[in-house]
Amino acid sequence: MSNEVNEDFERQRAEDLLRRQAEANPVENLPPVKIAFIIDNELVDILHTDDRLAAIFLSQPTIIDISDLLPLKEHGITIGSTYNPETNTFTLPASSEE
Repeated sequence: MSNEVNEDFERQRAEDLLRRQAEANPVENLPPVKIAFIIDNELVDILHTDDRLAAIFLSQPTIIDISDLLPLKEHGITIGSTYNPETNTFTLPASSEE
């Protein structure tokens, strides 16, 4: 039991240290890429993200709300699925359909 207590203490100590560092240097702890969201010529938000997600956003993707399609896999939704905009449906990739 003492190992569990020690592990919990160390985990909490590490989390506290990260939190204090983030509070002391908030800009330095943000991801490297900043993307501005502009609607009707007005800046409405800024996303701080990594290179991968920035590339996705900046490639002008189709973005749709899939919140009501849970569980996702039952609706054919997983990374690599194809989307049909005419029917508003997804198809699982061949490797996921098995």
